[in-house]
Formats: sequence, C-alpha cells, structure tokens
Amino acid sequence: MPAIWQISSSHREQRTKAIELVLSGLQQKRAAERLGVSVSVAHDWTKTYREGSMAALHVLDKKSA
Repeated sequence: MPAIWQISSSHREQRTKAIELVLSGLQQKRAAERLGVSVSVAHDWTKTYREGSMAALHVLDKKSA
C-alpha cells in the first residue's frame, strides 16, 4: 500500500482556488495563469476534483511525488 501525504496549507489553498475559479466558469488556462501554475497542473487538479472530491485533491500519493 502506498504512503499518503497531506499537502501543505499553501498548496491546499492554491488547489482550492483553482477549482473555485474553474467552477465559476474560468477556463483552466486562465485559472493556471492567474495562479502561476502550468495548464497541465490546473487540468490535473480539475480532473482529480471531478473524479473524486475536494478531499481527494488535497491528498498526495507518494508514487506521484
């Protein structure tokens, strides 16, 4: 079974903000630009949120670290 880590509060806030922006209608590209992350990161966060939940977004599997 892989180890699971909680992400830092600053990363949690950034991921939460990204989802809030996308859910409010902002394109993932624009949300990424606003938060200073790559479009692929914003896409991954949105995908994780849609497949799981906000809680899933805030857990990092050691394999992906």
